[in-house]
Amino acid sequence: IWQLQPDNRTWAELRTKTTYFPFYTHDQNTPSTTWTVAHGKDTKYFSYTMFDADGFQIMPNEVQIVDTNTVVFEFNTPVAGHLTLSFAESS
Repeated sequence: IWQLQPDNRTWAELRTKTTYFPFYTHDQNTPSTTWTVAHGKDTKYFSYTMFDADGFQIMPNEVQIVDTNTVVFEFNTPVAGHLTLSFAESS
């Protein structure tokens, strides 16, 4: 994962202090009203950011945590885009 730097021009590789990788990304290439995401992080505590295929930030109508490894995002109309889940680093 790469992080845009404060100058808004330079990218740097994002590194953590441990081997735990606190992010999961999902690309929904086919427009759908349901995005089912199997992140495999064994936790239900996360935050998320979503963008549609045109680069606009979007919000789902509903979010359902199915289990500690799966989350479902529901939309009123089919949408394609990109999702980033951010997890707290385990202690």
